[in-house]
Amino acid sequence: LDVLRLEGVSPESHWASALASAWPGRAPWLGVDRCDAAPFLSLSGRTFDDWLATKSGSFRKEIRRRGRRLAEHGFHSKMSVDLSEVAARLPAFTRLHRARWEPRGGSDVLKSGTDEMLVDVARAFSGTSRLQLWTMERDETEVISARIFLGAGTHLTSWLAGFDDEWAVLAPGLVDMVAAIEHTWSTGGYQRIDLGVGTQHFKFQIADGAEQVEWKRAVRKGWRPLHTPTQFVPWEVRRRVSHLERSLRA
Repeated sequence: LDVLRLEGVSPESHWASALASAWPGRAPWLGVDRCDAAPFLSLSGRTFDDWLATKSGSFRKEIRRRGRRLAEHGFHSKMSVDLSEVAARLPAFTRLHRARWEPRGGSDVLKSGTDEMLVDVARAFSGTSRLQLWTMERDETEVISARIFLGAGTHLTSWLAGFDDEWAVLAPGLVDMVAAIEHTWSTGGYQRIDLGVGTQHFKFQIADGAEQVEWKRAVRKGWRPLHTPTQFVPWEVRRRVSHLERSLRA
């Protein structure tokens, strides 16, 4: 093993130093490739209405207006947790997510085998709130927004999403997320909703805090085989090169 990466970990995490201390031979070189913000929403000690009251009047007005407009078109938010319902909507989820990322070179997450993995996870967690697939849909056949949440302990995490650009003016993804937040508050169990790494505007419309996370690497000291140099190129550079390569092949 020449290079080991820890992605999106807290700066206070002891994993890197623990791995370094257990590394066979000479202690590896430790470095940080990237830092980013991870917004979150705390649910403790207040209600959904309390949280909504902290938002601007224009935010509350637009959420209600867009929700009414979507309802007028026959759309509603739905949470799926049973395997049969999740499996029926996963094709729409992957289609919407890939469509959003296609102009930027494709998704880094949804690759070969991911769909099968999601079905396996849905099967393992069927009937629980550990995997939630939220959709904005009409007549159970037309889905214009989809988002997967994953739960562990007292945290619920927004993992991945997508929405139909044709309905972007009504922000179905944001309306659906607010519905998911209200439901989570009403059912209890989770004390925090993590919105994922990134500084997208919609996240900070919802979040009431953010923590810094780091992409760390441990590199074996000494001679290394010739196949490793690209692993030392910063993650963001490799991501952009990968997207450019996919764009040129398309």
